[in-house]
Amino acid sequence: MNPSRLDQILESYAVRNHMYDPATASAEDKQFVLDALRELISSDLRDQFIRQLKKDACEEAKRYKKSLFKKVRTSIIIETILVAFLVGLIVNQVTSLLTGYAVSATIIIVVSLLLCILLIWLETGKD
Repeated sequence: MNPSRLDQILESYAVRNHMYDPATASAEDKQFVLDALRELISSDLRDQFIRQLKKDACEEAKRYKKSLFKKVRTSIIIETILVAFLVGLIVNQVTSLLTGYAVSATIIIVVSLLLCILLIWLETGKD
């Protein structure tokens, strides 16, 4: 059986670093050293791969969080403007009621209040 390229490199490395003496070492000793080197290299590669995956996952999470924040921020701005407009309309109609009674002012107040309550209820119901 021909040794693989990895086995050849590991054997060359082990001999060069005097991990075993090819002339005196038994086949079991040689195989033990090569297996230990192979396990050490695969462990290092696995750890490096896991660190890279974690780094990539963190970067992806940051990008997702940033895009989600932009969407939420835009939604909040639009809803705040709408609620501020409705509250302003309610205040305007209440001041109209103070000066004189008008049915249209009462209707506008009720509709605006209901819209404000609906918008707030919809927003608080979101996950």
